[in-house]
Order: sequence, then structure tokens, then C-alpha cells
Amino acid sequence: MTAALVYLAPTSVSLLTDGAMITPDGSTVALKQKVQIAAHQSAAFVARGPDMFSALVAVAMAQVQGGFEDLVASFAGRVVSAHQHMMTAMRGGAAVPGDPGKVDAILVGVGSDGRAAAYAVSSYPDAGHPAWALRPIKGPAASSGAVMRFAPELVQPALTFASPMPDAVEADLKTFGLKLWGGTPDVKAHSLAVMRAQRKTGLVGGFCQMTTITKDAVTTSIVERW
Repeated sequence: MTAALVYLAPTSVSLLTDGAMITPDGSTVALKQKVQIAAHQSAAFVARGPDMFSALVAVAMAQVQGGFEDLVASFAGRVVSAHQHMMTAMRGGAAVPGDPGKVDAILVGVGSDGRAAAYAVSSYPDAGHPAWALRPIKGPAASSGAVMRFAPELVQPALTFASPMPDAVEADLKTFGLKLWGGTPDVKAHSLAVMRAQRKTGLVGGFCQMTTITKDAVTTSIVERW
């Protein structure tokens, strides 16, 4: 399982991922960068599930020409195709650790209009959307339409997606007084607190990596190593 956090603001988006490859029995077998960065398209994405699925999604997405809008338009189809290829490989005898039936992928980026957006595709129904459907990850609501139109930079980025997030982890964060889903002035500090709590699931480890996209840049850094 890959930890993934999405912080969305009107003109920027950050995707946080961990770096441990953990087998179903809890053993860490490798460390790797899981986020795939498409800097030339002002985008980044991560596929969550078996390592083969992640690799196949990366290959499929690399074939998409154009900008962020083109990635969005083809995202669901590319994720489905990657999953189908993985299942075909399994039927041919390929070993695929993990649960190949439960996967998802997240795409974040900034469009040609300068607006940030995030999307998810899951192999299971989620948030009222059927399996394999493209669903927007909703951003923070501004205090007024005027702020969104004339001063979007005043809207703080807010956590809009977090997984894994079992009830025990959410309760633990509330105990320490962390407002999980509201806007935050410091994405790095907020996300690190969340991912440290996620580590208690035994599914998250290695390091916390933060990838931030704006209209003019894509940056990535290791927030903390474990």
C-alpha cells in the first residue's frame, strides 16, 4: 500500500507519498520513489497497488501527448488498461505480491488556465462514483466567490485525499489536536504529522516525499527519512 496525501489550493497542488515497498506479511523489501513526475505537463501521479501495476500505469501515461488536460481525459482509460495488462501477466504465471483486485491511481496538476486540480480512479466504488470512473478530488471552498476570482492565493491549501486513513489513525490525529481536513498554512508540517500517524498501520515507511506543482514549476523533496 502506498501512502498518498493530496493538498489542493486554487493554483497549486501537493502530492505526498511514502517510499517503502512492503509485502503483505509486513516486510520491507525495497525503497523507491513512487510518485511519477510529468514536469513538461505540469502534472504528477501515483498508482497504488502492486508494483507491477504502478510500472504499467507509468508506461501508459508516458504515451499521452499534450498537456495536463490531455492527461486528465485519458487517465481512467490508461489506468484500466494497465490493470488489464497486469491481470493478463498474472494469468500467464507472473508473481504479483499484494491484492491485484484493489488498486487506485491519483493524478494532480495545473491546467492551462493556471488552476490546480486532482483526480482519482479506483477499481472499487468510492465517494458515489462507480469503479474505474474518473472522479475529481474536490478542493477547499473559498470564503467567497470574489476571493476565488480575484485573490485565489489567499485560499490555504487543504488536505483533500488521505489514504490509508483507518479510524484509529484519524482518532490519533484528533487526539493530538490536528485539524485533518481544513486549510493549513504549512503543508509540509501538516502532511508530516499525518504520514507519521499513517506509519502506525505498518503499511507506510521509508520516507515522506512531497511533490508540489504550480503553473511555473514542479518541485519535489524528501520531507523526512525513516
